[in-house]
Parts: sequence; C-alpha cells; structure tokens
Amino acid sequence: MDMSKKEFIKDVDSYVIEKLEKLGFTKKKELFYLPIDENTIGVIALPRATRYSKEAFSIAPVIGVINKQVEEIVHELTGQKRKGLTKSEFLGYLMPENSYREWEFHKSIPISFVARNMIKNIKKYGIPWMKKLSNMRYLAEEMEKDLAIPGGHYEALPIIWFLLGEKERAFNHINKVFEKVKGKNPQFEEEYKQFVDKLLQKFS
Repeated sequence: MDMSKKEFIKDVDSYVIEKLEKLGFTKKKELFYLPIDENTIGVIALPRATRYSKEAFSIAPVIGVINKQVEEIVHELTGQKRKGLTKSEFLGYLMPENSYREWEFHKSIPISFVARNMIKNIKKYGIPWMKKLSNMRYLAEEMEKDLAIPGGHYEALPIIWFLLGEKERAFNHINKVFEKVKGKNPQFEEEYKQFVDKLLQKFS
C-alpha cells in the first residue's frame, strides 16, 4: 500500500529532526534552536510548499538568529514582544548561487538523498552565518541590506547602532523610516515617534 502524503511528510520530518539534533539543534514547536553564545540563538525554520502534489513537497530552509539583548530592548521600549527573528534569510541566498532555493522531496526518491544535501548546506553555509551574526556590527550591516522591505528592522537596527556607539548611523536609519512612512500611516508614524523618544531617553 502506497504511503499517504501525511505519512511521507512525517518520515521526512523525522529524518531531518534527527540530523539537526546531531548538529546540536533543539526542536521547539516548528523551529530549531542552536545556542551560539550568551546573547545569540541560531534558529532554523523549515517552511513546506506542497505544490498541490500527492507525491512531493518542498522545503525552503530559513536561517536566522535571535539577539536577546536587542529583542529585550525592543520589548522594553515598545511594550511588545516581536514574534519574528532579529535577522533571517533563506538558505539559498547564503549559498554561492545567492538565489531562492527549495529542496524537493518526492516519494520516488530516497529521503536521505535530498535531506543530506539540504543538511550539508545548512552546516556549510547556514551555521557559519549564524555565528557571524553573533557579532553585533556584522548583524547591523546585514540588516541594512533589508531596508527596502516594508517594516524592515524599524526598531531593532537603531538600537544596535546605539549599542555600538554609532549615533549618526542610528539617526540616519530613523530619518529614513520617517521619510518612508510620512503621510502614509499616521498611526505608525505616531507610534514610531514615541519609540524614538524612548530610545533617545535610554541612550542619552
């Protein structure tokens, strides 16, 4: 009897979980966590795309970190805990091809054949990037690349620049945010002004 799609996904998940745990990751709910240092936690998400196929599905690993110091300050100044990561990226963009990449698991192909390649690239490109992101300056430089994205690091990035003593870069970022949202979202504009006031009080 042919296994169901649900059973196939379960088998793939079991294989991948085992391999990631051997690399030191701990699974909590849908995410995998790896302590990098006292302030940085590496995180992997494995979002699935089913492609409406009964025989296959794809995984596009997302690699990232949570910077505990930064997230605690965001929470302190906004009163809200952010659900996302401090910084993340699809694994494919960390590889030499620098493009979006999915690993397709098909019932006709041994799970280990696809999973080993995916895990190998996580180990070769994902984990080293997590470790680089534990450096606050490197983290900030990587986050600067995301500023074209709506909502990209509005609170976290100026906090990092202030922590690094780079006040001018913090103000540059804040000004860019105000320019971007001016007249478009009065509520966000007002909330961001309140955030900036608290930020300046904290680092004055």
